[in-house]
Amino acid sequence: MPRGPCTPGAVARQALALERLPAFAALRRAHPGPPAIAFLVKLGFVTPSSSVEHPWFEVHDLDDDHVDATCINQPHDLPDLHEGHRSRHPLSAVTDFAVLGPWGQAGPDELPAVIAALAAAAHAD
Repeated sequence: MPRGPCTPGAVARQALALERLPAFAALRRAHPGPPAIAFLVKLGFVTPSSSVEHPWFEVHDLDDDHVDATCINQPHDLPDLHEGHRSRHPLSAVTDFAVLGPWGQAGPDELPAVIAALAAAAHAD
């Protein structure tokens, strides 16, 4: 069952991620091919012990309400979710995201700069 973060810092991070998720989705649609750029989301799930775990997923596709993604790490306390499992999840479960490219890793804070840099590079070509 998806669930959001529980600390004030995580709540702020999730709010920024959800605010910038449309720009993240547009960037993903603009770069659908082989992963010169990788798109990751972190999703929050309630564990059987009632804590919250936030595994990372590689994004394959996004629509207005869901993300189609593959879990890229083995969760510790989610027995029904395993590394390599591909499934659809509600976008409301997103607690963070990252864009990986030649520049390194960029999260919600850095996304506007990544978008501007990619646009500038495209115009330079």
